[in-house]
Amino acid sequence: MSWLALLLLGVGVADLLAAARPGLRWVPGLLGAALSVTAGLLAGFVGPDLAALAVIAATVVAWDAVAGTAESTPVRARRTLAVLALPAVALVALSGFASPVAGALGAWLTWMQVPAISGRGAGGILMIAALAVANTATGNRLVRLVLVSIHAQPPRLDGREGVAPASERLRGGRLLGPMERLLILGFGAAGYVEAAAVVVAAKGLLRFPELQAAARSEPRAVDEVTEYFLVGTFTSLLVALGSVVLLA
Repeated sequence: MSWLALLLLGVGVADLLAAARPGLRWVPGLLGAALSVTAGLLAGFVGPDLAALAVIAATVVAWDAVAGTAESTPVRARRTLAVLALPAVALVALSGFASPVAGALGAWLTWMQVPAISGRGAGGILMIAALAVANTATGNRLVRLVLVSIHAQPPRLDGREGVAPASERLRGGRLLGPMERLLILGFGAAGYVEAAAVVVAAKGLLRFPELQAAARSEPRAVDEVTEYFLVGTFTSLLVALGSVVLLA
């Protein structure tokens, strides 16, 4: 899974840079791709790994190029999801050809001796780092793209005057989402996946007053807000639980 880890690392870094500095065109993708390729070379990748690194770099750049405008229409959102999903599936399907993480990067990852992850080996540590990065800004972007693709969140548009989009009526998602995903990832890495239920319950309790307020102020809009909350929450949880599966 070292190829997938490098893809997630590059995409995650690119999305973090794009979120921090929205005006940087192409730069986040190029930096994310450069980081993935550099990490792969430092890991001692050779042969088929070099072809995989080329695919990873191209995917990171392409993702960054299209993701910025992907939320404008449902069709663009679906295409953008495919830009990331198809190469990721291909890298997993061919992961048997991947070399183990070694070289200078592998030596450094095992040398760090972080107690919680020291027993996982260099490849496992790289995957944990990549998943932690990808579950922040990239996780948020994936959730928004899924919402837009199924019309649960009309992208930057809600034609009804005086009615704010669901994303504005349920605030804090861009912060709560990464927090819940990182908590679930941490629980999974520690072997306590069942603790994820606590995270889900806490989020439900936090959002319940806002859902009630939406129902009182705009009865016809409550279905939209509820759909936004449920689809967004379950998509976020699937991203986090999928990350835990990759750590198993």
